[in-house]
Amino acid sequence: VCGFVIKRDEHVSTFNGIPTIKKLEILNNQGRLDRKLFDKIWEKKQEKTFEVIEKLAFTDASKIRLHEQTKNFKKVCVTNSIRKSAMLMLEKTG
Repeated sequence: VCGFVIKRDEHVSTFNGIPTIKKLEILNNQGRLDRKLFDKIWEKKQEKTFEVIEKLAFTDASKIRLHEQTKNFKKVCVTNSIRKSAMLMLEKTG
């Protein structure tokens, strides 16, 4: 989409754990990415994320047992993912 690859070491040192829009803004500020591509990249990233979850996420029996054993406790999910990604992952893994 954008014509370059972010190497693993740069991902770990600069981009890991921050929201996609912040990553895109950093790349734009570095002069590596045109702001016009932000929407296209964001959409492609969501598409790929859903594909990976559908393909690789599996039911985790230990998570299900934990939830059963703590059914009287309120639970929260904290993530920097969008709600749709988080919900899909929770549904797929239990």
